[in-house]
Amino acid sequence: MCRGLWRSLKYEEIYLHAYATVAEAKAGIGAWLDFYNTERQHQSLSYRTPQQIYQESAQPPIKHLILKGFDIDEVNGRLIRPAVAPTAIGADIETGRVTP
Repeated sequence: MCRGLWRSLKYEEIYLHAYATVAEAKAGIGAWLDFYNTERQHQSLSYRTPQQIYQESAQPPIKHLILKGFDIDEVNGRLIRPAVAPTAIGADIETGRVTP
């Protein structure tokens, strides 16, 4: 995605404008970045803007959900927790032994 950002910035803004000063370049690029994040729809984001995605992800999660006897808190209580390896990788290898 980052590669797409820089490519879009170059082709949609930088290559189209001959900035006379650094201040002009900062203002033009800043305005384009604002447009890119708030107005420009992105195919990879299902034709939504990055700002829309951010706002959707910033919504507080649903704390409790019951659908026809389905209790999300009960299901979450049954989830299997990921296992943690009790030893470091290779700790079970015996020293002085030749590997076949």
